[in-house]
Amino acid sequence: MKFSFKKKKAASNKKKIPIFFSFWKNPYHDWKILLIVSAVLFLAVLSLSIYLFAGVLKGDLSSVPLQEEATPKTFKQEVLKGIISDFDARAIKLNELRAQRIDIADPSL
Repeated sequence: MKFSFKKKKAASNKKKIPIFFSFWKNPYHDWKILLIVSAVLFLAVLSLSIYLFAGVLKGDLSSVPLQEEATPKTFKQEVLKGIISDFDARAIKLNELRAQRIDIADPSL
């Protein structure tokens, strides 16, 4: 009886697995697929963002119709002058109150 430490080759009845089902068999292959899918998704999102930005900038994608600038409302001059005169009267009264001296004895003396 002969004894050997060499491995015997087993008969290979393995069928070749399609590339789609070969995930988790080779990490380099898996990373390559993940990188390619990520790059494609990144480019798709980037192109969609640029398209939407350009469309909104041009006004093509605006769902609200653009309105012309409305004329600003004007003030009644008499009411505005009345408000200004009220503030002037308050300023004069405040300055008069500041000018008056209050004679209160200092309790610390």
